[in-house]
Amino acid sequence: MSKQMKIFAGLLAGVAVFCSPAEEYPYGTIILNGGRLEPICATAVENHNGNMNFCFAHRFADGKIYLTHSKGIHTISESRCRDFSTDGGLTWQHTPCNFGGFNAYTMLDGRKANIVGWDENISEKHRITRIILAADGTSTESFTSEITLPYASSFKLHREIIRTGDNRLLLTGYGYKQGARKLHSFVIESVDDGNSWRYLSTLMEDLEDKYTEGPNESAVIELANGDLLAVCRVSSDASLHQLRSKDGGKSWQYEREIAPFSVAPAMRVMQNGALVIISGRPKLYLLIDFTGTGENYQKVCIYSGAGSSYASIMETAPNELLIIYDESDFGSWRSQRAFSQITAMKYKVVKDDSMTSGQSAGEWLQHIIPQADMDPGKIFRNYYPVRSGSAESWYEIKNIAERPNPVIRLNNRGIKSEYKFSSFLLPFPRDTEMFTGMLEFRLLDPAEKRPQFGVTIALENPDGGVRYAWFGFCSDRILYRNGDNRHDAVYKVDLGVNEFHRIRVFADLRQNRCILLLDGKPVITARLTDFSNQMAVGFRFGDGAGAIFGAVDVSEIAWKFSE
Repeated sequence: MSKQMKIFAGLLAGVAVFCSPAEEYPYGTIILNGGRLEPICATAVENHNGNMNFCFAHRFADGKIYLTHSKGIHTISESRCRDFSTDGGLTWQHTPCNFGGFNAYTMLDGRKANIVGWDENISEKHRITRIILAADGTSTESFTSEITLPYASSFKLHREIIRTGDNRLLLTGYGYKQGARKLHSFVIESVDDGNSWRYLSTLMEDLEDKYTEGPNESAVIELANGDLLAVCRVSSDASLHQLRSKDGGKSWQYEREIAPFSVAPAMRVMQNGALVIISGRPKLYLLIDFTGTGENYQKVCIYSGAGSSYASIMETAPNELLIIYDESDFGSWRSQRAFSQITAMKYKVVKDDSMTSGQSAGEWLQHIIPQADMDPGKIFRNYYPVRSGSAESWYEIKNIAERPNPVIRLNNRGIKSEYKFSSFLLPFPRDTEMFTGMLEFRLLDPAEKRPQFGVTIALENPDGGVRYAWFGFCSDRILYRNGDNRHDAVYKVDLGVNEFHRIRVFADLRQNRCILLLDGKPVITARLTDFSNQMAVGFRFGDGAGAIFGAVDVSEIAWKFSE
């Protein structure tokens, strides 16, 4: 691990309570409120010089993973492929028979089964086929039963079966009711291990004609308190909706929209109690709620390229999450690719209550409150020394009367050859297009008229280099960059000294602008500045460059990304 990444991991380890040495965090660790995702490995399941999409995978009780995906242009030349893995997704081989990971479950006697029900005809009665894999994995047996709905509808079962604490099997489906223009989503159940199925409830309908498609692809999970939680797609360009049942799925109460994307959601409750959901379009996202309640989701972008966003998640070992997804040109109308790939990416999901901040997880991706007993190695700093001896630029964690929590006290005296820039730096993912940051600080040097504190936001420019926003805070003005103007613009304001101010900074690469709010009031709007030379993509504060002199206290820092 490079020195910079060790330091970066140290800051993220230190948010909230600064709880672990930097060396414990692997490169690429994603720090969240209440825990983190540590990357383990990524494997190419299959490559092809054409499209591959729609990954439906299931891990059976014996640890084997079966995967169903498509090959070819969607709805035009599409065919179905099936693969399996016996080593937790590290290596794969083609399945020799008609058996995959779609609508799959482990029977009580240990056998592997698929459930198939896909009928365009509008009727009250529909056929359900159970496909059981032979012990040697080379052949299958099929058994057909009939289900009766309380109304006439088309019938499509999709896509994951859960076994509840009382040993019922639940599976969601969707269809058009007779005379309806929009889809609806429903739940069926089996109380005899899949031998027969019956209608349980309607999950969600679009009675007010709000959505393009109507409720369709859904997922259900049982929570630790016995509640059933469901999420439902209503359109490929609309939000993911969440519902809850407290009576075993007989009735559902609508709760809220939980994400601005919604295709093919899949859900898991990890062994440590964390709730995870995969969905997307565009891109692919993981929603994670370390409380396991469905009330505190945080969003992580797993893949930002073209693809169907139909992905699968499973726990391959305690708290190890395997995500299987496609990197492909879904439908030949997005970005053409020379080769497509099915990828299996594995993360360790670490739940850590000591990293939970007081801020709402829905407001900030991360929120830092300095701690008095913080080890110097546990805060990320870019060549920023701890106060010692006669050094002119330094930081320390200090208790002050004006704040209930300690502050980071910074002393900025320009560039020094032994540690270059004195600043704190949060690196961004390179595809970050929008960013929001918050800082609370006060200036301390009444004799210094130059900027005593600086903030920089740098986003990767798709055309090369970066685009950045910079603000320098003086006691009587704020300096800032505005587009290609290389001279600092000036906003006159009395910041004074020894009085805390809160700033909120927005940067939007697509609109090429930044906005600064001072104590809740918008005061500066400026264009981002192009910079062709090397500059770290991220959020820098302290900014002890040649222009920054003085001293400052920082009492809290928070940030979040938008895609």
